[in-house]
Amino acid sequence: GKTSATVTVTVGGVNDTPIGSAIGDQYRADGNTYAFPAGNYFRDPDGDALTYTITGLPAGLSYNTSTGLISGTIAANASQLGPMLDGSYPVVITARDPTGASTTLNYTIHVENVAPLAGYDTETTFANAILGPLPLRNIISNDTDPDLDALIVATVAGAAGNVGNAAAG
Repeated sequence: GKTSATVTVTVGGVNDTPIGSAIGDQYRADGNTYAFPAGNYFRDPDGDALTYTITGLPAGLSYNTSTGLISGTIAANASQLGPMLDGSYPVVITARDPTGASTTLNYTIHVENVAPLAGYDTETTFANAILGPLPLRNIISNDTDPDLDALIVATVAGAAGNVGNAAAG
């Protein structure tokens, strides 16, 4: 006779690696607030939730491991730091699915120095009187720097060689 049998074949899906889209470099200034949704640049073809690991951020920034949101206030001196001490921070973002499959994207945060604010300097004198030398008058006392960098007099009348010397005028 005849014998029949039923065979059941189960085809399981294969886990796909998360996919990332290129992130362009970011430019900010010392002391700026920063909010960047890095997680938006990743997706999982299987619809799995992703977790994020992010390295290389300037001081003052942190990230959410579930959303990939990078946020915070960039440190006031960040433009003078970074791996090359030039205010550039290579950021590495890794998105991982529950099985451990991952993909990595890189971008750079460039932190620029905030320009100091020069106060208007005036001096009143009598005819033919000699003004005191600049160090005694402290010409930068009314100048400020928004990110608290130390201020120095770098040029007088457009030339560094004039610093500390009498200027005609």
